[in-house]
Amino acid sequence: MVVVSDSELIRQVLNARPRTYIKPSNKHKIMPMEGMFNTEGEVWKRNRRLGAPAFNDSNSMAMIPDMSKIALRLIRQLERLSQDGRIVWRPVEWLPLCTLDVLCVTTLGKDYNFLNPNGVPLGHQSGELQLAMNDLLVGSGYALQRSAMPWITRDRFPWNLNPMIKKMHSGAKTLNRICDEIINKRRAERKSGKGVERHDLLDKLLHLDEVDLRGNLITFLVAGSDTTAMTVAWCLYYLALYPEIQNRARVEVDALGHDPNATEDLDRLVFVKCCILEALRLQPPAVFLLHECTHDTELDGRRIPTGTNVLTLFRKAMVADAPKRWLLPDGSLIDQARERDHLAFGAGPRQCPGKNMAIKEAVVILTLILKYFNSISLNCSSSIVRGEATFTYGPLNLELQMRRRVG
Repeated sequence: MVVVSDSELIRQVLNARPRTYIKPSNKHKIMPMEGMFNTEGEVWKRNRRLGAPAFNDSNSMAMIPDMSKIALRLIRQLERLSQDGRIVWRPVEWLPLCTLDVLCVTTLGKDYNFLNPNGVPLGHQSGELQLAMNDLLVGSGYALQRSAMPWITRDRFPWNLNPMIKKMHSGAKTLNRICDEIINKRRAERKSGKGVERHDLLDKLLHLDEVDLRGNLITFLVAGSDTTAMTVAWCLYYLALYPEIQNRARVEVDALGHDPNATEDLDRLVFVKCCILEALRLQPPAVFLLHECTHDTELDGRRIPTGTNVLTLFRKAMVADAPKRWLLPDGSLIDQARERDHLAFGAGPRQCPGKNMAIKEAVVILTLILKYFNSISLNCSSSIVRGEATFTYGPLNLELQMRRRVG
């Protein structure tokens, strides 16, 4: 095995995909569905060609009002936790509900209200879709960590006696059925002429065949909800550690003067976006990616034989949170060249097509938290907060306290 941590060498590996490197987890079909994120070869090319346009800027911009509406739902729920103005909460419990709500609206066109706006206690299971998502996320994280032994991830005896493997396949089957029902209903509406134009991803992807469409929808839900939630959670952790950065971001939010509802609003939240980009640099959703070399090649002057596993480590030792690194020298705008080089969403042909949409969503959620709450700080020792890699990399044991802003 070859381990790579230098950012330029990582970029070379990612740019050489899929010709020179592939992911063993895709090759061995660890995930029990197919989409542009977890396939290789011609299947990936077809999915990417047909599906990537759905994530263009125009479609992402049209989703901002829905992102804002659902993020406000999170704010109202957090306000209910207030005791004399003080709120204590665990981001890794609440944020996934918010991002799953956002993803279901923007992907499927359905609002499942996982945030339970009527005050249902946290932990209440909002339906089989949420249960299935949880099972698939937990089971997939377990299976992907064992991709070197693909046979133990299969849905057959005796491997399916493992509760984690059972969760993964059970969750996938439920999501397959739910997505099939939604797809069939949408296609019937369009065929009857009763369908209205929508901005969700399903409407943009209806031209895909049934298997590709279902696989991509499920993959978007699984990958998108957890990734964005953990990014915002890590960002809040660093803002709690660095109050001067938190205050600077809040000043920018206050200058906007209203809830973000359009691209023009997000364009004014330059430093808030820097905070998100910095959290992604410090704590990327994927700590590492495992690749397999498909033919003899060279990397940094060293021969890499066919079949060699190449492990790319995205997070090197980081010592400080410094969002301003993403600004141009005059501090007025994001350095676009530097942002394009960000490796958190990959690089090259296999870069995540939902990158811009995910960053917009994270900026909206963070903006509203900063707008409605003050004095975000740790309600636990920083020494017990540690990263845990399941499906994505999240802050285990993180508990925050903050105060409602008045006026």
